Amino acid sequence: MRLWGDYHTHTSYSHGRGTVGDMVLAAKDRGLKEVAITDHGPGHLFGVGIAHLGIIDRIKEEAKLWEDRTGVRVLVGLEANVVDLDGRLDVDDRSISRLDILIVGLHTWVRPGNLPSLWHFYLQVPIARRVRSRRVRDLNTRALVRAASRYPVAFISHPGLHMDIDTQLLAKECRKYGTALEINTSHNHTTLEYIKVAASTGVDFVISSDAHDPLRVGDFAKGVGLAERAGLRPEQILNTRPAWEGKRP
Repeated sequence: MRLWGDYHTHTSYSHGRGTVGDMVLAAKDRGLKEVAITDHGPGHLFGVGIAHLGIIDRIKEEAKLWEDRTGVRVLVGLEANVVDLDGRLDVDDRSISRLDILIVGLHTWVRPGNLPSLWHFYLQVPIARRVRSRRVRDLNTRALVRAASRYPVAFISHPGLHMDIDTQLLAKECRKYGTALEINTSHNHTTLEYIKVAASTGVDFVISSDAHDPLRVGDFAKGVGLAERAGLRPEQILNTRPAWEGKRP
């Protein structure tokens, strides 16, 4: 199974270890036609996220430069953080409108949008990692579903990493909103069961490296292996083709 592009990578503008140019050159070296620069949103604390949304302009300038130099199509996006239980993100609508691709995930150590979310993400979620809680899982899932309903989310990043989710419900709702689910090759939480349960709803998938280093751009082997073992067909995986062609603002 050959993949067209890697749509989840991070640079030194957040907590990656390569420049935009480094990531684009790595994509070219691996024979990719497209790569997305999707640094973490500014709500991610302790220097993990971009410093401010104005950095999007700087990344877009560099992306255009390296696209022209290499012939690799470079999409500029963000891996935005869900900051409250209503699915709001750490990026405003104006900034979203300037992105080529928006991916969304649940992360730890994110600046919460309100007090109920502070209580949930910093108390209930850690407790739920030790004692499984259906209620916490439902709240996590609902926050992602609401984000998909509010925003033009291309795909949900690493569903279930650090925060438990209801895979079937999330997949069913994401299919309704045209949002795919990620098979992430940087983490070991993705299981065959997750893929099979999600696939039963008809949702699409994206296989991503989540590269934080140029050496990992286009590292799809583990994800492709899982997808094939789960019985996914190429048409169920968006990056077997130029999935976001023509969607640039």
